Amino acid sequence: MAFRKINEMRRPQYVVDQILMSIHDGLIKPGEKLPSENQLAELAGVGRTSVREGLAALRLMRVVDTKVGDGTYVRKIPDLDAIKTEISDTIKKSEEVFQLQEARAAFECGTIRFAAERIDKKDSRAFEEALNKMRQAAKASHYEDFVRCHKVFHLLIAKATKNTVIEKTVLSFLKIMEKEGWRDLERQYYLPGRYEYLKESVKIHSAIFHALQQRDTALATELMREHFVRYG
Repeated sequence: MAFRKINEMRRPQYVVDQILMSIHDGLIKPGEKLPSENQLAELAGVGRTSVREGLAALRLMRVVDTKVGDGTYVRKIPDLDAIKTEISDTIKKSEEVFQLQEARAAFECGTIRFAAERIDKKDSRAFEEALNKMRQAAKASHYEDFVRCHKVFHLLIAKATKNTVIEKTVLSFLKIMEKEGWRDLERQYYLPGRYEYLKESVKIHSAIFHALQQRDTALATELMREHFVRYG
């Protein structure tokens, strides 16, 4: 891939434009792997944060798919030109969204080990109840219900740490997620009509719970990292 160095364009949008141009020109084809974040940052002359934000927008629009521990792959897109404006609008709306996801990932991947060490039977029952409700919402494609259950699940992880500071911090993250900008992005791009997304999200949350039950801190941390990379 041959990128032009950045000019005055907004950096995440520039990353997106360069990737879309490379796909459009056939320099990278569906099913092929993109360069690493470090390589993309060097090619485009931007920081890794801009690359992550650009890739997050492309994931939301189903242009790419990231596999944890492997890399990011291009999906087969019927009409790239038709979604360029949508991706641009997504980036404009979602700067705080991507920053919040980055903060949540750093925090929750760092603290989940405490939940794995301290989870008790009462916590496990609450997790099982939350997961059952998530499954029901996913099966019915009720994304508003699913989002509520998803937030409960993450709050339960915080509660399982038995650390009130961690719990309050996660609550502050969840409060930001109630803002209209975030919810508008969810409604338009993230969840509606995404039955497969909901089903896969339930699957990884179930795996996180089982890792917590087994007190497997390494697995729980890796699964949480995968969750944020793929689903958020």
